[in-house]
Amino acid sequence: MPSFKIFESGASKAIDNMQTNMLNAMTKSLPEYGQNSPVTKAWDNMQGFLRCCAIRNLGWEDYTKTEWFKQTNTDVHDKGSSVLFVTNPFYQSVPASCCVTLIDSITGYPTTQYRDQQRCQHWEYGPPLYTSGPHNDALYYRGCFNTLVDYMMLHSKHLFTICLALCFFLVITFVVLITGKLIKPVRRRKKRI
Repeated sequence: MPSFKIFESGASKAIDNMQTNMLNAMTKSLPEYGQNSPVTKAWDNMQGFLRCCAIRNLGWEDYTKTEWFKQTNTDVHDKGSSVLFVTNPFYQSVPASCCVTLIDSITGYPTTQYRDQQRCQHWEYGPPLYTSGPHNDALYYRGCFNTLVDYMMLHSKHLFTICLALCFFLVITFVVLITGKLIKPVRRRKKRI
C-alpha cells in the first residue's frame, strides 16, 4: 500500500503542475486575442467546443485587455476618444465565440447559429457589460480553465484505463513469449534422449 500512496501523491503533483502550466498559458495568450491569428483561432475553437468564455467563471472583463477589444471598440469617427462609449450599440464586450449557439435537435451537436449574438456581446441590463444583473442566457458564464480541467479529467480516466489494459496485455504477451522460448529447448532435449 505505501507504493500506491507514493504513486497517488506523484500523480496529484503532476496534475497540479499541469493545471498551473495550463492556467499560465491561458493567462499569457488571452491578451494576444485578436492580434495573433493562431491564438485567436485557438481561443475561438476552444470556447465554441467547450461552450465557455474567457479564463475564469464570469471572467468577461479579461477581454478588455485584449487587442481584439481595442480594435473592435475603437471609435473611427471621433479622433479624440479611443474607445466607444458603453452605451453605444456597436460596443462589444466579448467575442462571438462566447455566445451560446443553438443545439441541433437531431444530432445534439452545437450549430453555428447563435441564440442572440447582439444580447450576448452587448446587453445593457447585465452581463457581460456588468458583472451582476439579470441572467443573460445568450452568454457563456463558465470559464474555459475550469471547463478544460473537467474535460481533461473526464477523458484522462479513460486514457489511463486503456494504458493499464495495454500494459497488462504487454506483460502477459511478454510472459507467454518468454515461457515459450524456455519450454522449446527443454522439449528438444527430451526428444534427443
